[in-house]
Amino acid sequence: MADPDRRIKVAYVLKVFPRLSETFVLNEVLELQAQGVDVRIFSLKAPTEPRFHAPLAELERDVIYLPPPRPSVIWPAIQSELESLQLEATSIGKAFQHCLRSQHPDELKHFLQALLLVAQVRKRGIQHVHAHFASSATRVALLAHLLSGLGFSFTAHAKDIYHRQADHALIKEALNRCRFAVTVTDYNVAQLERVAPAEVSKIQRIYNGTRLDQFVPVDEVLPEPPKIVAVGRLVEKKGFRYLLEACHFMHQKGIEFRCRIIGTGDQEAPLAKQIEDLELSHLVSLAGARSHQAVIEELAGCRLAVLPCIVGKDGNRDALPTVLLEAMAVGKPVVSTDLQGVTEIVDDGETGFLVPQRDSTSLAGAIAKLLSDRRLARALGKAGREKAERLFDLSRNVAQLRECISVSSHSVSKKLRTTAERCV
Repeated sequence: MADPDRRIKVAYVLKVFPRLSETFVLNEVLELQAQGVDVRIFSLKAPTEPRFHAPLAELERDVIYLPPPRPSVIWPAIQSELESLQLEATSIGKAFQHCLRSQHPDELKHFLQALLLVAQVRKRGIQHVHAHFASSATRVALLAHLLSGLGFSFTAHAKDIYHRQADHALIKEALNRCRFAVTVTDYNVAQLERVAPAEVSKIQRIYNGTRLDQFVPVDEVLPEPPKIVAVGRLVEKKGFRYLLEACHFMHQKGIEFRCRIIGTGDQEAPLAKQIEDLELSHLVSLAGARSHQAVIEELAGCRLAVLPCIVGKDGNRDALPTVLLEAMAVGKPVVSTDLQGVTEIVDDGETGFLVPQRDSTSLAGAIAKLLSDRRLARALGKAGREKAERLFDLSRNVAQLRECISVSSHSVSKKLRTTAERCV
């Protein structure tokens, strides 16, 4: 007899999929697949990046790209799906009233995409919709719920909570109407509770995880000079300008090292100029975008990983930076800042070091300490791997999400069967 959980069908809604910087979404979907969930990904926009991670090929189903919400494109698509929609007038009215109340400029466009999403999920027998980020994807999932009664949930991350343009009205209504919501740190839970205190019981803190089998600590003699690795988008909140200042301080003191910064973003040109101005070109390199496997290899070959993240001027910030989880998984010590969320990953003095934000001098001191004390670096790296096994195992953490989806899916199926029986 087939595993009954094989019948769980879930739609994942994202603004853009895939994205090179969002490996956590791809890993989550692949692990749900491995745990018997039939996942269909719906992307509101097509990606523009030229490169993607190799594990994308492991997806069992093609990504479905909803047509852009231009009338000349989307109306013919909606007309072709009218038979699948089968919407009640009251549901359409409820969703449309929501659009009229909303102050978001793209609400009607999201309404049109939600109509197509409902048609697509109904044709495929999907029982639950899950959106990532409390922004446009969650807006479409919420409208699909209003149109059809489909159960939905969403994951809130960081920018969608803390950015000065974060839509707290959307978060509040989505929390009110969703089956459950996920966020990735306890600090995020507290922030969401401030937005919607009556809905805190719906919020599940589920840490992002790593595929620990991909990160095997190797105790080997590493080449000299020791290598520092930093991974992340080249944007303000990652704080890489402070890493360059720290590298300058260490160079002035005669400390031997090499530093590799992996990623792309709008700060690439300013960072390149800073490297030149500080005369660090022979020590620090901007490596650009790299595949996930290449990042794993970079982490395996480094002495330590650094992420000097900060709260940006616009309120944007990291919540649970993936690179810190991955560095710990591969048994490397990490140096980061005392940003809430990061403090849930790194135990200062036990799995790495935490320094104040924007404090280049303290950052240089923490890095230099790990460069000079190989025994300490190994001890912190070993403790980091042990913490990753306890808290950041992808299989275990996704199993929590799968259980939430399973409960919601079975509740929807029961409701639909009851409705059908009343109609007989």
